Amino acid sequence: MRNRSWGDLTSAQRVGVVVASVVQLALLGAALWDLAHRKPDEVRGDRRMWAGIAFINWIGPIAYFCIGRRGQQLSRLSQAAARVYGFIRQGGEAAIAQVRQVTESE
Repeated sequence: MRNRSWGDLTSAQRVGVVVASVVQLALLGAALWDLAHRKPDEVRGDRRMWAGIAFINWIGPIAYFCIGRRGQQLSRLSQAAARVYGFIRQGGEAAIAQVRQVTESE
């Protein structure tokens, strides 16, 4: 399979790439702006770490908004993101138990 160039894409595909790029850059800009304007005690962990994580496509800025900020009620999406992070960090067993416990209680 050969690599596709910009000229090989249909106009709908080009629009999709441009829209996805704009959304990605907007998320990155919003995360970096929020990090720069938030007090250090309102951020979970080191600001430099979150700034680096924010540059990871899509996942980085979303992870910062869901997990990296303190002092806000966690939404269901944030709780799910925190469980996924826990799953990755703890090797999975404790996170799976937490997810089962929450789903059984609902």
